[in-house]
Amino acid sequence: MVISISLGIMTVVLGYFGTKTKPNLAFGVRTKWALSNDEVWKRSNLLGGKLLLIVGFAFIITAFPAPLLFSSHETYTTAFGIMFVLLFFGWAIIAIWYSYRVYKEVVGEDKNMKGQ
Repeated sequence: MVISISLGIMTVVLGYFGTKTKPNLAFGVRTKWALSNDEVWKRSNLLGGKLLLIVGFAFIITAFPAPLLFSSHETYTTAFGIMFVLLFFGWAIIAIWYSYRVYKEVVGEDKNMKGQ
């Protein structure tokens, strides 16, 4: 329970700062589309940060009823691990897709990505 709450808090903090980050190579939704345009970066990381806030709060909220739902620590650990992987893969897929979609909207369909 302590680990899921700690990861939840850390994820909420990362999500908060993710909504405010400037283009860089170290933190944020760093797709080739987001790095190629400031507007795409801003919108991609705003959504990515908000989604991380949701993921973090999901970790925190599910930590409290977990001891009542699972009979053993091993079962809880397994369930939390599965939830962790699914939520972060879901976050990554949505953030990457959204970055591409915003790029196409901002830059336009006619500009191709050759050389990038």
